[in-house]
Amino acid sequence: MGMGATATCWQPQIEFLLAQASRVNQPLAVCAFDNRGVGGSSSPTNKHHYSSQIMAHDALALMDHLAWPSAHVVAFSMGTQIATKLAAAAPGRIDSLTLIAAVGGKWHVLPRSVSALWTTLRCLRAKTPEQRHAAMLRLHFTSKTLKTKVAILHQNQQQQHQHHHHLQLSKQPSQSCSSTSSDT
Repeated sequence: MGMGATATCWQPQIEFLLAQASRVNQPLAVCAFDNRGVGGSSSPTNKHHYSSQIMAHDALALMDHLAWPSAHVVAFSMGTQIATKLAAAAPGRIDSLTLIAAVGGKWHVLPRSVSALWTTLRCLRAKTPEQRHAAMLRLHFTSKTLKTKVAILHQNQQQQHQHHHHLQLSKQPSQSCSSTSSDT
């Protein structure tokens, strides 16, 4: 997920994927996790422990811990930098790589307009996941797109929540690893 976002931001997508897999009786395991320094993860004091390369190795270590020989990887914003480093470090373990709102990193991520700067500051100052989500949407999508597409997505999300049972993703609100199988 993007800078400062926790794994809980993926919850609607995880619930949707698990519901779809369950509906077609297809086993599926999904894991979303917090990067270093965010949510329930550790926060190293040495700033050199926060590189996208190190975080890619964290993701690989989690795959090892889960005994996943390979995975489909989906990443958003800052997470795309980590995911590309993961794919470069272990190409045989990546079944597919989906990059959403990819950024180049370093100086390429600096806002190029006053509006983008203010939106970035809103993201960084957000106190709740909802505030951060709203600010991230404004940062990554045009006003026109948000007016049309987000309204449709919000309506679809409400309908999904009405038709699908609630899945408890984890006892720790900032991490989620869930699965469904044809045996259940």
